[in-house]
Amino acid sequence: MPGKRILVVEDTENIRKIIKFTLAQRGYEVLESGNGLEAFKMAQAQMPDLMLLDVMLPDKAGFEICAELKADPRYAKIKIVMLTAIAKDLGKDDAYWKNKCGADGFLSKPFKAKDVLDTIEKLLPGSASTPPALAPQKPG
Repeated sequence: MPGKRILVVEDTENIRKIIKFTLAQRGYEVLESGNGLEAFKMAQAQMPDLMLLDVMLPDKAGFEICAELKADPRYAKIKIVMLTAIAKDLGKDDAYWKNKCGADGFLSKPFKAKDVLDTIEKLLPGSASTPPALAPQKPG
């Protein structure tokens, strides 16, 4: 049985690939995009369970994508976690930015893989599997 579907939207390819690898190891089905307009269309067509959505993207901003998806009843159930470094620079707390566009969660960059996984697990409880390398070993 495939895991929950997560759309990773991040224009920095290295960050996107690291997140994708981490999530795939936990059994998630991972879709990815580095472009805002493409990601918006993917979200509508693929209906992911959750999006990790960067704020600063080419062609369409993350806040705009989030607000539009959350305003449409067909897509409002998609859980959206905003990813950004700008919040720290603007003196606003995470709650301000979450409320700005209706996001379900918020992660400030730089973040750790554990932070991403913990946030996803809160929004999609019981959705992760333990990677084989980390699974408890039975005594032989």
